[in-house]
Amino acid sequence: RSLYNTVCELNTDNYFTVNASPYAKEIYEHMGFVCAQDMQEVNGIKFYPMKGIIKNKVLKEESLLKKFCEEHNLGSLISISQLTGGLMHKMFKVETDKGIYAVKILNPEVMKRESAYNNFVVSEIISNLAKDNGIPVSSALKIDNNFIIEYEENYFMIFDFVHGKTLKDEEITIEHCKQIGKILSGIHS
Repeated sequence: RSLYNTVCELNTDNYFTVNASPYAKEIYEHMGFVCAQDMQEVNGIKFYPMKGIIKNKVLKEESLLKKFCEEHNLGSLISISQLTGGLMHKMFKVETDKGIYAVKILNPEVMKRESAYNNFVVSEIISNLAKDNGIPVSSALKIDNNFIIEYEENYFMIFDFVHGKTLKDEEITIEHCKQIGKILSGIHS
């Protein structure tokens, strides 16, 4: 337990990931880990990709997000949950009395790069051009006339929340491929 607590303190993220054997899955669940995906098998070895949230770090981010939402006129916080899937940045589903948002907290190490801020801004300009030309994209909202907001030594991007589902390989159909092809055609025409 002492090792776990030390790792929690030293961890710069607010979560751990592990590949748990089917036998260890229940032990990790008891420690608060949840399955991030269904059971996988690689080279005959079965495991469950799992994610464990470090509670005290999540509480700090909840407090930060609450203040951010109130100070940037996004509303009073109703609920917050961290979304899985991102490797570089942290993404949260944030519900306020004014709407439901996907809030991205950009990785501070990435943002130290000289070109990072400008790269994100250019990406959002391109995204909005695509949207203006009928391409279905999720673009960052402008807050105080900016796509990226610096607040308490963090960088935030705010999106309207879009409910979605990651499809497994066996769930992808020809129709999905046609839809993707149509979108790509629109981007490149």
